[in-house]
Amino acid sequence: ENGAGKTTLLKIVSGYIWPSKGVVKVLGHLFGEINLRTLRRRIGFVSPDLLPYIPINDSFLQVVLSGKFASFGLYDKPLKEDLKYAERIIDFLDCSKIKYEAFSNLSRGEQQRSLIGRALMAHPSLLLLDEPCQGLDLPSRERMLSLIDKLSRERRDITIILVVHNLEEIPTSFTHALLLKNGGVMKTGRIEDMLTSENISELYNYPLKVKRNDRRFFAYS
Repeated sequence: ENGAGKTTLLKIVSGYIWPSKGVVKVLGHLFGEINLRTLRRRIGFVSPDLLPYIPINDSFLQVVLSGKFASFGLYDKPLKEDLKYAERIIDFLDCSKIKYEAFSNLSRGEQQRSLIGRALMAHPSLLLLDEPCQGLDLPSRERMLSLIDKLSRERRDITIILVVHNLEEIPTSFTHALLLKNGGVMKTGRIEDMLTSENISELYNYPLKVKRNDRRFFAYS
């Protein structure tokens, strides 16, 4: 739901804003008992809102490497091991053929992949994906969902939180869902229990039917 507080929640989880009330515990640490700068190093954040901050002439490789330094643009010289790790990430992203392409020449889907690579470069324990399919055409969306599924399967050391508006943008590997409405939690639990016709109709205040096909969810009126 628009205005439900998804972006605010991500900013709190990533340690960039402090909640007005309540208690926050991320990766086993209570806010107020840990240095948030230290905590942020363990959290990867990917959002379309970051795209304007990436230098347009930086290559895909440079964008990924910048994640080591948490910078927009590569201003520090990476070590040999940094380059090797970045190459491994780019191979994992299936983007080796475009690693020297300028950011401005990349498609929207490729730009999004470079941001995911940038986040992975910092060895995160928690990865926040804010609407990674925003602005993507259908083939690019499906490739992005396949990549997120691959991340979920092969990088079990990383917990992934995904924010979406559309049910069909939820990869098959996700197990739990949290429904936000009017700035609060409406319901949370196992994904198959949350994404029902009754719950989604209540969430949007509109009669909708939810169907699950090959482990993917779809909503229609």
